[in-house]
Amino acid sequence: MSLDNRRQRAADLRARRESYLRSRYSRLEPEPGWRGPIHSRRRRLYPPLMIVSAVAFSLVAALDVLRVLAGADRLESLSNTLIIVGLVAGLPAAVIGTIERSQMPIGSAERRAATWRGVGNIVALVLIVAGWLTRTGDQGALGVGSLLLVWSGTVVMLVTGMIDSGLPTQP
Repeated sequence: MSLDNRRQRAADLRARRESYLRSRYSRLEPEPGWRGPIHSRRRRLYPPLMIVSAVAFSLVAALDVLRVLAGADRLESLSNTLIIVGLVAGLPAAVIGTIERSQMPIGSAERRAATWRGVGNIVALVLIVAGWLTRTGDQGALGVGSLLLVWSGTVVMLVTGMIDSGLPTQP
């Protein structure tokens, strides 16, 4: 088979694949008039919610360090309150991010980045909730497992927050 025939066959396969994907996923195309997630009506809610969530979980990690080093057990209630604040802000942000991601063009770089960011945030929230549940047991003691879960969840959330997903970063 000559080089020209191979190129032609590859072009034909690409065209058939694109046609198939368009027909299969046409219902998932962005809504008419959609100019990108930065122009969405939800854009005003997403950044503050993500910032509140990330700051709350970062403060929990810092308070945990103080609790371990200084033995300040009275910081426990503040730490638990901040975890709740982070979850209350993080869950609506996750819903908004999922809605925005579903409206991004299929196969776009923004959609792939939003997928990675969303998966990372889900992992972070699961780790933080698991750490919170281990520390709210009968003893209420701050164990190594709880510390590692909350700290690793916070690190994952901060790292995924640096991924440029095309979602709004400013209100």
